[in-house]
Amino acid sequence: MKSEEYFIESQYTGKHFHGECWEPIYECYIELIVEERKDGSWDVFLDGFLDDYEDNLLLNKLEYQDTPTGMFLFNAKDHYDVKYKLKDWVENVLSRVRKAKTKELK
Repeated sequence: MKSEEYFIESQYTGKHFHGECWEPIYECYIELIVEERKDGSWDVFLDGFLDDYEDNLLLNKLEYQDTPTGMFLFNAKDHYDVKYKLKDWVENVLSRVRKAKTKELK
C-alpha cells in the first residue's frame, strides 16, 4: 500500500489520459485514469465498473488503495508498460476476483 503522501497533487504533472479496456475472454470492461508523475512514470487508477463484491475484495482483502482519482492499481514506466501491466492485472487479478465471486454466488 502506498502512503498518502504518494498521491498528493504536487507529485503529478497534470498530464493524464483516460483509457478503456475490454477483455472478452474475461468479460471485462473497465475504465481507467492514467496520470503522469513528475518522475515521468504513470500511475494507473481504476475508474469504476466494479460491483460491491469486487470493490470490497480488492480494497479490503487484497489491500488496494482507494484515492480521490480512483482505485490505485499500479505504477508504470511508460504507455507500453501501462498496456502490459493492465493486461497482466486483468488476467491475474480481476479474472480471479470474478471467478471467486462466481463460485461464492453459486
